[in-house]
Formats: sequence, C-alpha cells, structure tokens
Amino acid sequence: MLDVLTPPFDFHRILSHKRAMRKQLLARQDLLEKRIAIVSGSTIGEIKPLLELFLLNQGIRPVFYEGLYGSYYEDLTFGSPELAAFEPDVIVIHTSFRNLTDFPVPGMDAGDRERLLETSFERWQSMWEAAAD
Repeated sequence: MLDVLTPPFDFHRILSHKRAMRKQLLARQDLLEKRIAIVSGSTIGEIKPLLELFLLNQGIRPVFYEGLYGSYYEDLTFGSPELAAFEPDVIVIHTSFRNLTDFPVPGMDAGDRERLLETSFERWQSMWEAAAD
C-alpha cells in the first residue's frame, strides 16, 4: 500500500504523481478484478483516475464502464443494453446539486415542501431500486 493514499491525503502530491503510482500499483500480482460502472449527471474528469488509484491501493483492479453524460437516471431506471452487457459488480452514481430538479420556492407552505421532498426522494429511490435489480 502507498502511504500517500491513506489519510490525511495530500491531493496535490497524489495528482502530481498519479501516473507513477498507478504503474507501481498495477505491478502487484494479487489484484482482484472488479467491474465498476460510473453513471453521471456531472463531469467525472478526475474522479475515475483517482478512484482507480484508491482501489488499486486496496488490492482491487477496476475495469470501468462510463455511461453517457447526463443519462444516469434513464440508464438505471429504464435500463441500458450497454450497462447490462457490462455486468457491473458496483455502480457508482456521480451527480451534483444540478441533478436536483425541484426546489421549494418562497412562500411555499410546509405541506407543499414536504410533498416536493417526498416526490424527489421517491424518484431517486426508484432509480436506486432499479439499479439494484
């Protein structure tokens, strides 16, 4: 294991040495391969390479699938032939506040806010449940 990948993290050092660390970690013979799908509603530019480093450091060699940008909900809720064919062991759902669609507005009463929250939660829960099947 590499000390730089254990807390407390020095992200500047990790980012500046990620290629060398990846090469060193990939040289291990005891890596367990796992299929990891990343579906997103926001950019994953540095997420995948960093996730790979941390997984390699824990003895896991990830094989990644990247869904189309912004199609995380549709891919998980309605299915994606490409995602299904990949047969992931783990699905990472990477989103941001921009993926929330309904927000309370000034003057909205407590009951309406509660219904809005419940509707939003049910949407996300249905996606998570579909992904688990």
